[in-house]
Amino acid sequence: MKNLIKKLYKLYKLYNFKNFITTRGFTLIELLVVIAIIGILSSVVLVSLGTTREKGRDASAKVSMTNILIAAELFYDDNTPNSYTDICVQAQDPNTEVGRLIAAVDAQTGETANCAVKSNGQSYVIYTNLNQGNFCVDSNGYSGALKNTDPDNNFKCQ
Repeated sequence: MKNLIKKLYKLYKLYNFKNFITTRGFTLIELLVVIAIIGILSSVVLVSLGTTREKGRDASAKVSMTNILIAAELFYDDNTPNSYTDICVQAQDPNTEVGRLIAAVDAQTGETANCAVKSNGQSYVIYTNLNQGNFCVDSNGYSGALKNTDPDNNFKCQ
């Protein structure tokens, strides 16, 4: 036991644990630098998450808009004679499939989707602004970016 105490005492003297323990620690400047670095990194992460959320909302809106194509074709087939005449009226009614999809698009984008039907009821166009760009569907089966400068009068997206 005496040998163990002697060895510990020699280690204590050799490494001077007392000074080692009292000089250990961080200065205020070092702590502030670390906090600043963590703050910068967290702000970069939060900014990238914001754009990811917008892209997710846009993707969801595009899916809903594409589903409008199917709902509009079902609407066309259910009408006698076949026409899209009341598709824009249906788009405003939340109790119809087209209305639910339009409401979903409006909620996802924060914009109101636009709808136009040709007077003979044989073609339609529905388009909306996204967080990044725009999206359009029409009776020709197109779904994608709005390329037409006057879709309300031409009744097509391209």
